[in-house]
Amino acid sequence: MAGTLAGILIGGAAVWSTHRDDPRFVTITGTTIGVNAPGTAVSLRVDGADAPEEEGTGYVIGTAVAWAPCADCELRETDGRPECVVPLSSGQRLQLVVMNPRWGGPIEPDDVAGRADVVLSVRCLSEPTRVSPPDGSSAP
Repeated sequence: MAGTLAGILIGGAAVWSTHRDDPRFVTITGTTIGVNAPGTAVSLRVDGADAPEEEGTGYVIGTAVAWAPCADCELRETDGRPECVVPLSSGQRLQLVVMNPRWGGPIEPDDVAGRADVVLSVRCLSEPTRVSPPDGSSAP
């Protein structure tokens, strides 16, 4: 299963690199509202989205996505989660390249209904502004 998922994601990244103008692929930039404990899912306040400040769009970041620790860094392949996405954090600027496999039209940044996007790559544009302790206690 993991090998199949890795193949799909790597294949998707290769397709995206040759079809950057294809409306099924979009680059989304935003700020994390929250990252789960394993660092494999984020709630992102997407730049330009028409949503209240506390609402975000959820994205699952698989364990076989390309990632980069900075805006100008080369993308890296990984067998685990992107190392630059900080678990249990918020306030981190990210840039995601996503593909909608059930495309029926262009993906809009504020289109949150029926999310089925596949994250192909992650660029970490900043460090998070807040990191929670793993035990769930509040930081001093």
